[in-house]
Amino acid sequence: MSNLTTSQTLADMVDEVQAYVRSFTKDQDVSTHLADAMDASTLTMKVAAGNLVSRGRIQVDDEVVYVDGIDREAGVATIAPYGRGMDGTEAVSHEAGAMVTTNPLYPRHVVAKTINQVISGISKDLYSLESFQVPAKAIGFNYELPANTRHIVNVSFIAKPSAWKYPTYAKNWTFDQNADPTVSTTGKCAFIYDVVSPLYLYTIVYGAYLQQLPDMDSKVTDSGIPETAYDVLILGAAARLLSVATAGMLQSQSVEASVLDGSVDIQGAQSQSKYLYALFRERLMEERELLTSQASERVKYQR
Repeated sequence: MSNLTTSQTLADMVDEVQAYVRSFTKDQDVSTHLADAMDASTLTMKVAAGNLVSRGRIQVDDEVVYVDGIDREAGVATIAPYGRGMDGTEAVSHEAGAMVTTNPLYPRHVVAKTINQVISGISKDLYSLESFQVPAKAIGFNYELPANTRHIVNVSFIAKPSAWKYPTYAKNWTFDQNADPTVSTTGKCAFIYDVVSPLYLYTIVYGAYLQQLPDMDSKVTDSGIPETAYDVLILGAAARLLSVATAGMLQSQSVEASVLDGSVDIQGAQSQSKYLYALFRERLMEERELLTSQASERVKYQR
């Protein structure tokens, strides 16, 4: 698993999670492709191989549809009147050549939702390290913070215009996560009591909550996840997905080198899930330590 790049999207991560999870399963998805384009409301679709499509839930790109019947010889599937945009997916148009998967093991929208659940779940351990500068006030101690502020790492100040290039770290400040709207419109506020003049500039370094990715085109970097933690999301999502798999779906041997000699018992799915979860927690703690080593947490006094 490579590190995160700025071009990678949620769709790319879904592909990688699916490929990783498939390496543990015997059963593989059965797929074909659209022979003709279909719009967002049509209730028929022509596929290249009608024998590979059956009644039930079918995935077309990221949309799940319900097929009521199939003319295998003509390769034309009939979709139920209620069958577009099933299971919370969106009914959209699809180009000819789009992948059509029969009863997918892990539908793409489920994998995407699982990845977002992992992002939310690790926010107590990982965060995006952000900072901003604000002039010191002549009157008042309150400084509004962004709404996604998780905690303050440190506060420093320096004279304007940078007469002294090394900052002094403030020691007397507090962080209010539920500030009165009259004090902060975002509800997050720093109260800095170190006595400095308006000739000084504060730098507030803070941890920002990780953000879920709203659609498949969202850049993974928009979540705020550290670039080295890309595999943490992969392992976390894979562990969650395998936890609901049946043992019969699993291969007798996984692709992981450390378990190549072990057979999967009747509790195979749960065992593999626990194994991946252990790897996930180990990598999460490594990333946590790396992140905290990069953030200069300073001793402070608090009123």
